[in-house]
Amino acid sequence: MMSVIQMQSIAGRRAAEPFKARGKRFSRGRIGTSPGTGSLTERMRCIARKLRRHYGLDRHGNKRAAIDDLFYILLSRQTNEQNFRTAYKKLRTRWPSWNSLATARASEIYRHIHVAGFGWQRAQEIKRISRRLSGDFGKVSLAPLSRMSTKGAEAYLTSLPGVGKKTARCVLMYALQRQVFPVDVHCFRTLNRLGLIGFGLPIRNHEDEIQRMIPPRLRLTLHVTLVSLGRDVCHAIRTECHRCPLRELCPSQCVVGRTDDRHRGALR
Repeated sequence: MMSVIQMQSIAGRRAAEPFKARGKRFSRGRIGTSPGTGSLTERMRCIARKLRRHYGLDRHGNKRAAIDDLFYILLSRQTNEQNFRTAYKKLRTRWPSWNSLATARASEIYRHIHVAGFGWQRAQEIKRISRRLSGDFGKVSLAPLSRMSTKGAEAYLTSLPGVGKKTARCVLMYALQRQVFPVDVHCFRTLNRLGLIGFGLPIRNHEDEIQRMIPPRLRLTLHVTLVSLGRDVCHAIRTECHRCPLRELCPSQCVVGRTDDRHRGALR
């Protein structure tokens, strides 16, 4: 039985091997040095095609209205799917019109969303966001963002309490149909395992570079399918490489616990 050191050594050798697909060899290279050109683009297109055929384009429950999606994503952070979906449903049932959230007590919001975890923090964020939007736009809505540039809309979203680039870009992509790439833990983990990037934590230090390296037309497909891949087989701790639609392409396949220490925090 192999030791952890032996498995990590194998993982390192496999990750350094050239990528092979359809009889072509692609150089691994340094991600971000030539975004959208050369072999890196072909590699991403191949992965995107395979994943889309296998998983389709799942919205993962994300909402079509930007304000709905923002609250949904805020509740989804660092918790499991069942809990945050329950919390969102309770929140929406109690406040069918978001406008009344601006005057709601944080303690009441907390009672409806605490199942998602970090209840008090999230209740305060939702209340503060609601008050801010009501003051800026006259109602609790993000509809005015549809008239803003992508850069302007992202800047506004990240100025809201508790909203980082990943959350902002999810809203932009799912609700406003902008060509951005949110880097969540599933995307970060699978991109590293596929050898497309070689970044360590924290994720926030690399969000812009990862987005730049992915051609705009591939961003939606890669994001939603990598999330599907991460949830389905490329788990944080125990991968199921035998079921992976990319098993013939992945340099890290079938190496249990193969991620090195600098990526270990992104496993969760």
